[in-house]
Amino acid sequence: MDLQSFDAYERFGATTNARGEPLAVPTRKTLPHFTPAEGALYERLTDPRWPRARRIEQERIPLAIAADLVLTPGPRQAGPGGGGAR
Repeated sequence: MDLQSFDAYERFGATTNARGEPLAVPTRKTLPHFTPAEGALYERLTDPRWPRARRIEQERIPLAIAADLVLTPGPRQAGPGGGGAR
């Protein structure tokens, strides 16, 4: 996921766990298979100063949008009904 897609679907995001506790800041790992855009978002999500959601509950993204992302090759524009960039 890139920042544009994150912005489009952040409404499905979480800042707390099931017990209502703030999500921990994950320890950064080396992830060589991320695209540059994915890596940029990952850097933000693992920044302790990041004030926004730390994860997106992807199962809440409407199935039609998710299916379109999986079935349609190439870059996509994020947004309601429009999928997300890859």
